[in-house]
Amino acid sequence: MVVSTSSSTKEEREAREAAKAKAKAAAEEMHYNDNEAFIQAQRQIQREEHQLQEAALDRISARVGEIRSSVVNIGEEMSTQDTMLYEQLELTEQVRRKLAATTAKINHLMDNMSNRGKICTIVVLMMVLMFLIVLSF
Repeated sequence: MVVSTSSSTKEEREAREAAKAKAKAAAEEMHYNDNEAFIQAQRQIQREEHQLQEAALDRISARVGEIRSSVVNIGEEMSTQDTMLYEQLELTEQVRRKLAATTAKINHLMDNMSNRGKICTIVVLMMVLMFLIVLSF
């Protein structure tokens, strides 16, 4: 329930002004001769003011409850996101380690392959092996 504070404040002011106007009219009507009537009028004003304040407090309380609910939801979402981020960080770290190991193996292989003599020897031996296989059939 969303309550506009400007309209409720305006309504409250209007209600207060109306209550004060009633009290003033009642007081003028009695010409302040009757103290008991004046006291009763003031008590009525206080009761009406109290009711207005209670209504305002109820609206404030409802908004505070809504805000609290939102804060709880945000906290739960942040906890979930934190867990997901931690899991993603672990996966990223595993991939980084595997990539580093693979890069090291590739570098090692490249270092070994740079030796042309070994490559030529392997190629020649492969040809001899093929020749021998062909001759055996």
